[in-house]
Order: sequence, then C-alpha cells, then structure tokens
Amino acid sequence: MNLGRTRVQLTVLFTAVLAVAVIVMAVLASRASEDRIVRSAEQELDTLIGDVFLEQIVPDEWLPNNAWWVNTDLETSEDLGGDNWVEPPLFAFANSSYGGRNYFRFDQNGPWMAGVRHLQEDDFLVMAIEMDPFISDINGMKWRISLASIGIIVAAGFVSWRLAGRSLEPAK
Repeated sequence: MNLGRTRVQLTVLFTAVLAVAVIVMAVLASRASEDRIVRSAEQELDTLIGDVFLEQIVPDEWLPNNAWWVNTDLETSEDLGGDNWVEPPLFAFANSSYGGRNYFRFDQNGPWMAGVRHLQEDDFLVMAIEMDPFISDINGMKWRISLASIGIIVAAGFVSWRLAGRSLEPAK
C-alpha cells in the first residue's frame, strides 16, 4: 500500500472541501460588506438632504453641491446654488421616486449615487455624491477578504498534510 499517495489524496480532499466552504463564506462576507458600505453612502445622502431642509428653515451661507429642486409637472429644475460637477437624469430619477426616498447609481466621469426625496405632489429634491471613496472601501474590503481566504486555505492545506501524515503513521 502506497501511504504517500494516500496522504496526498487525504490532503487534497480535505483542502478542497474546506476551500469550498471558505470561498462560500468569503463571497457572503464580501456581499454583506458591500451592502453595508452602499448603505453608508445612502445614509450620507440622507444626511445631506436633511441638511438642505434645515438650511431652508434657517438660511446661512452654506450652498449644497450637486443638488437640485425638480418639478416633474412643469418639467423644471433649479440647482440650489452650489457647485454642480454632474448632471444626472433628474426627471427620470424623479419620475421613478414617487412615494418616498430612492437611490440611483449612475456613471458620469466616474461613479455617482443620486438620492431623491419626494417632497410634495410633483416636487423632488435630488442630490448626488461621488461613489469613488465608497468603491475604494468596497475594493479594499474584497482584497482583505480574498487574502484572508487564501491564507486560511493554505494553512488548512498544511495542517491537513500534517494530520494525514500523523494519522497514517500507525499503518507503517
């Protein structure tokens, strides 16, 4: 009986089974962390939109960037005075947002997310933020999860090699 071959087979089998489990957990962790980071972008938009409402109540010198009032009935839009680095499809987003808050991702010289809040009847507030910092966080998290998964699989291969050798020792 060739114990060296049996040791290799046991090592490969154990490592393969563990690799499948680790990869599944890594994919789930990656998706969960991506969802959490995207939700933080949505929360940032909500905060900015809330700041615009407060500014309307208590005027100050602050002018929001990438923000528009949109009226879908009159098909008019008005920027709120800050710098606008993008021009999202305001009416398409507004028409898709009746009844609440919605978020839309779009690409215009880079990735962006627009938050739309339905104010009253045909009036909407649309704000946009750059997604680059959030995408950078997502990519960093995916790299860390991938490297940790590879490390776990390599370590499991080494441990399984040692355990297979020790378990086959009495057969010698």
